[in-house]
Amino acid sequence: MKDLRTELYQLVYSQSIYPKNLYLEQPPFTHAQFRKEVIEPQIALMHERDIWRRP
Repeated sequence: MKDLRTELYQLVYSQSIYPKNLYLEQPPFTHAQFRKEVIEPQIALMHERDIWRRP
């Protein structure tokens, strides 16, 4: 992602990726919970949107 041209960021971020107000009504996750509840679903979402490609 660090090597994207600036005009491509608009396409990647046109729809939200990271969950909004994640800790508004709950305490922060542990590292393992964060990976399971946030990171893995967001990676799957980026695969579905064709932002990332599976290896």
